[in-house]
Amino acid sequence: MEQIELARQSCKGPVVLFEQHLDYSAYVPEGFETGDLVIVADGALTVIDLKYGKGVAVEVERNPQMMLYGLGALELFDAIYDIDTVRMTIYQPRLESVSTWEMLFLN
Repeated sequence: MEQIELARQSCKGPVVLFEQHLDYSAYVPEGFETGDLVIVADGALTVIDLKYGKGVAVEVERNPQMMLYGLGALELFDAIYDIDTVRMTIYQPRLESVSTWEMLFLN
C-alpha cells in the first residue's frame, strides 16, 4: 500500500495491477511469471515481488528474476506509456525487509 500511495503523490491516476501475468518470452523462451504488484505512474514502472519464505534474504540489486519481471512489464506498458524508470522491489515480511533497486532508460 505504501508504494501505491507513493505513486499517487506523483500521478493522478496510477495503473495498479495485482497478480499481473508478465511475459518475457522475447528474452527467455517460454518465459513468463506473475508479478505480485505492478504500478505504472508518470514515467515509472514498479514491479513488486512478495517473498514469504523464511530464512535467507533475497537481494534485489541485479536480481535476474526481478530484471526479467521488469522486462515483462515493459513489454506490456512501454508502447502505451513513456517509461524512463523501472523499479524492482522485493518485500519479505518475515524478515521485515523491503528492498528496491531501479534502472533508468534513456530514450
